[in-house]
Amino acid sequence: YYIESVDFGWDEQSACKYEWVANQGSKQVATDAAASYNKGSFKVKNNKLYTVKARAYETINGQTVYGDWSEPAYLFTQPMVSSKGVTIDGSGKMKVKWGKINGVDGYSVYVSTKEKSGYKKVASVKASKASATIKKFKKKKFSKNKTYYVYVVAKKKINGVVNTSGRLYSMQYKKGATKLRWSFSGK
Repeated sequence: YYIESVDFGWDEQSACKYEWVANQGSKQVATDAAASYNKGSFKVKNNKLYTVKARAYETINGQTVYGDWSEPAYLFTQPMVSSKGVTIDGSGKMKVKWGKINGVDGYSVYVSTKEKSGYKKVASVKASKASATIKKFKKKKFSKNKTYYVYVVAKKKINGVVNTSGRLYSMQYKKGATKLRWSFSGK
């Protein structure tokens, strides 16, 4: 959330130049066809999935020889829980809503009563959804008078490995009001 650009890099090859390309879906959003260093940067938007790939090349006797493209790296931010995205109804159920990210495989929802620890995974949600209703936390219904911390991570399976957006912030629910907390930013 609030990320405006991404920096990335790859293993350096001796005496080479590089080219890289960044896509959002099938749309190319950034490229550098003559990078002198093994790194790049481009602007990003929240709730978008990007892929980046790079390759080395060298011009020898007037002919350009290209290496293979790298496997794509997938870049996506933590889904943003909306400002009124955590509610508790009269029956003690918590409803969580967040911004959908096209291209991911699903989401996991975590809840705690402490800001920096004690989080439990309470829901796994398909990619087509951007909300979850949670009935209980630690075998108890939710209370409108308690304080809870909620965060959502996006998931994408790549070559058999599940990658996540990570976690930087949580949304605090306190007596019906929600507040963004930078719980995991190290600040």
